[in-house]
Amino acid sequence: MVLLSTPYCKASQREMVDLKKAQFMMERIGQEFTGFIAGLAAFGLFVELDSYFIQGLVRLSSLRDDSYQFYEKEYLIKGRRTGRASRMGDPVRIKVVRVHAFRGEIEFELSR
Repeated sequence: MVLLSTPYCKASQREMVDLKKAQFMMERIGQEFTGFIAGLAAFGLFVELDSYFIQGLVRLSSLRDDSYQFYEKEYLIKGRRTGRASRMGDPVRIKVVRVHAFRGEIEFELSR
């Protein structure tokens, strides 16, 4: 007997929700949305959409206007040349560029 509150079941539920969110966003590739920065990492920033409870990744490698670096102590991403910085909670406009439905992953690019 498997209880619905076991860690395995919670992980399975999370995976199913991520899968459904990715399937929902498949039909929205190329569309633009507003959101805010919900998380930062050395490889990119996570954006949560205002209209939906959906997050996706903006890879630093997709930011072509500068070479951006993650500053862990300050918890920000900053352009080396321009000094442009992004922090948690900053509003952004994104475009949906790629969806990996079976992995439940959504990729965005910043719209300027």
